[in-house]
Parts: sequence; C-alpha cells; structure tokens
Amino acid sequence: MEWIKGKPGGTIFQRKSGGNVNAYNVVFNSVEPKITKYFSFKTYESSEKALEAAKKYQIEKSLELKLTRNMY
Repeated sequence: MEWIKGKPGGTIFQRKSGGNVNAYNVVFNSVEPKITKYFSFKTYESSEKALEAAKKYQIEKSLELKLTRNMY
C-alpha cells in the first residue's frame, strides 16, 4: 500500500489589503495559542509562489502539530 499524505489541518485563504489581494494566510485555529502565518506576494515574487510556500508550510506544520487526518 502506498503512503497517502492525508488532509492537513489548518486553513489557507487570500488576504486583502487596500482592496487588493496581496498575500495568503495560513491559520491553525484548533491549537492554543492560534497560529497564523502570512505569505506576501512581494516576498515570494508572485501569487503562485506564495501559494506554493503557504501549502508547504500548512502541510509541514500540520504534521508537526499532529493535525493531519486520513494518513495511511
């Protein structure tokens, strides 16, 4: 059987400032204190690279916090 990564905990959403979408936000509400991290388009050069970095962070942090579900 192949290992399946499962579904990471937390949420990724687009962050708006001044009416423009300019970052992705990763949030873990199910832990105390709540964990939030921002991935700015400027820092990552594009929205695609920021989203890729946000997804990577969500997966790694979810595994670290043992919030990933349906792992085989």
